[in-house]
Amino acid sequence: MWPGICRNSHATKVDDANTERLDIGCQRDEARSSRCRPSGSSQRRTAVVECHFEVAAFRSCQANPITSPISGVSNRHDDADRAPTLITFRQRMNINSVAPLIEQCTTTDGSRFKLDRAVAAFRQFGKNLHADDIAHVTLQRQAMRLSEQSVSAIAKRMDVEGYMHYQPAPDIRRALDIAKMRDVVVSLARAKIPTVFAFVYDEFWLTYWEFHNVIKAALGQREFFLLPDFWVWHVDAKEGEAGWAIHRDAGARSLLSDRETGAVSAWIPLVDVNTVTGCVMVVPKERDPDFGTDRVSQITFDVRDIRALPGCAGDLMLWDQALLHWGSRGSVFSETPRISMSIGIQVASLSPLNLPLLKPDVLPSVGLRLEMVAKQILQYSRHAAVAPEWCDVARVIFASGLSGITYELPPDWRLST
Repeated sequence: MWPGICRNSHATKVDDANTERLDIGCQRDEARSSRCRPSGSSQRRTAVVECHFEVAAFRSCQANPITSPISGVSNRHDDADRAPTLITFRQRMNINSVAPLIEQCTTTDGSRFKLDRAVAAFRQFGKNLHADDIAHVTLQRQAMRLSEQSVSAIAKRMDVEGYMHYQPAPDIRRALDIAKMRDVVVSLARAKIPTVFAFVYDEFWLTYWEFHNVIKAALGQREFFLLPDFWVWHVDAKEGEAGWAIHRDAGARSLLSDRETGAVSAWIPLVDVNTVTGCVMVVPKERDPDFGTDRVSQITFDVRDIRALPGCAGDLMLWDQALLHWGSRGSVFSETPRISMSIGIQVASLSPLNLPLLKPDVLPSVGLRLEMVAKQILQYSRHAAVAPEWCDVARVIFASGLSGITYELPPDWRLST
């Protein structure tokens, strides 16, 4: 994941008594940072969003310009950049991969998403999954327990190598609904719909709650938030596809004092993965001369130190967001696409790496999930090769007010009228 490539954006929640400004994109531009600060305050306030959209906490976030590890170009946008107009979007609605979903989810002119229609449409792809099903969530919302020995082993592995691989017990693995989750990703891929829309379903959030204590152990027993940095992959080696190129996620800014882990990426394969299907490759932090910097180089480390992370469906791979890693290219003889999902996680004491921070024990509403999916499409569009028409769909989602939050977006995230 590349949480560092998020774009600047803000959100405003309107209340009868007052108005709260919620930032949903970590401010990277010093020149723009003053417009994000509430009057009478020298620091920006950070929103932690709950499913009922109450502001649970505010923390300071320092402005931090950052350079994309792919393009080498600073992630600053120009006000002259303009998103496609609504007329352009209507023309694109006829594209085969977009038209069926748009017809089901939007108003007649395609200018707004309708939440009830969207939920009904996505239920067609995941008939065995749930979307905002409170009864199901109540039954499933349990976190596995860890022994003190396991907690100690996880912490030591993270401290020395910067990554760990957790294999849940068979009964836990069976409870994760991995096969159903895999099937819905396959269905979305076949329909040529960005597979990140799988995060509409409860199960893709509940799975991370199952691993709550594992994640907390990897973060030194610190409290943490989920980041709005997630993705779902369907990588078919037979089609010449490969994982994302060599990179660091948030890089040096994710580290605490003494280079302690302040943020992790939590990657879960939904099929068995190996060097044939393609898997995640890492350079352990004690073998990486550039660990603790934002440098991405293939010549500073010894290739003999590269570690492959094969695993079974339902395993959890955690790595420090400063760790150098990439997705390998599978074999053309692979019989199975690599299907996986990941989300970014940071400790509560760290300045936000992206916004809004999401409470790990509160399930976002479907409206907020769709808006966060739209955010992923727009912030990862170049790296995930998202088609332009789906970027337009993301803009329509933001314009539809599905969560009750009105967003003030950068120009190229807006759908102009």
